[in-house]
Amino acid sequence: MSRPADDDVDYIKRTRWKRELEGIRRTVERTVDDSVEVLLPRDPVEFCRRILGFTPTSYQTKLITYISEGRKRIVLRWARQSGKSWILAALIIWFSALHPNRLAIIVAPGLRQSMILSDKIHELLSRVPQDKRRKMIRHQLRTVVRFKNGSQIVALPNSEHLLRGYTAHLIVVDEAAFFANDETIFMNVLTPMMANTNGAMIV
Repeated sequence: MSRPADDDVDYIKRTRWKRELEGIRRTVERTVDDSVEVLLPRDPVEFCRRILGFTPTSYQTKLITYISEGRKRIVLRWARQSGKSWILAALIIWFSALHPNRLAIIVAPGLRQSMILSDKIHELLSRVPQDKRRKMIRHQLRTVVRFKNGSQIVALPNSEHLLRGYTAHLIVVDEAAFFANDETIFMNVLTPMMANTNGAMIV
């Protein structure tokens, strides 16, 4: 078998290098596209202002700052129409967008009440600039939002059977005063969900 000419060897090497460089370029583009969290403000107040289009009040700021500082158990007792659902929805979006492979769960006395908070999340997501939203969100359903970084938001009713089996990093319990079986749900279902994650709970 005849030995290939030097020109042929150079051509093969150049072709191989081009293929390898093209593969690297595609990998980098995918990484940049999937890592939208590096383009988002890590500060939750700035996230609300620049991404979600509203400025939190002083007491709303206090709540979201607690979570960003790593507080693990927070109880809210605010008046009606004081913006609880709005800031909780914003907080859940911030948490999911900036923390890959996390599960945030919304729990309320019934599915309808869970979906009220879930609807606030969808409303806020509709405010996110389209280019960022497209890079941030993989799939949206009424009770589930999947992010491209692997995080999820799931809205569930107060049901021992439907809640079991999840491993959560953030749990938001809405209308907790109206849980009929609160001791069972909190001690036997919700708290064990965070046993391996050192997660946070807002009630």
